[in-house]
Amino acid sequence: MNMTTTINYLEKPKLNNPVLIEGLPGVGNIGRVAVGYLVEELKILKHVRVILALGALAFNTYTSMQGIKGLKFKHGATYNLSDNLTLVASYHPSRQNTQTGKLTWNNWISVFRKIRNIINSN
Repeated sequence: MNMTTTINYLEKPKLNNPVLIEGLPGVGNIGRVAVGYLVEELKILKHVRVILALGALAFNTYTSMQGIKGLKFKHGATYNLSDNLTLVASYHPSRQNTQTGKLTWNNWISVFRKIRNIINSN
C-alpha cells in the first residue's frame, strides 16, 4: 500500500533544523483514554484513599479530567484532594528515568512509604 501526502503552501517557509510533532490518534491520545478509564473505575470503587500518578503525563491528564487546577507535578509531592483522597506524584519508572538516575530505587521506595503512611494515618 503506497500512501502519498501533498502539502500545499502559499510561500515556502525557511526552516532551520525543523522538527515535526504529530499526535497520532492511537498513540498521542493514550494517556487521556487511560485516565478516562481510571476516572470511571474510581466511580465504582468506594474506598479509594490514594491515587498514584506515574509521570507528569498521568498527573496532568488526571488533574485536567477532574477539573483540578493549580497543582504542579513534582516527584514525591502529595496533594490532599479531599478529606479521604490524596494524589501522589512520582516519576514514571521508565527505562529512561531509571537508567539516567532520575528515578532511583530509594526515590521509588520513598513514594510507596509515603503512600503507606497516608493509608495508615486514618
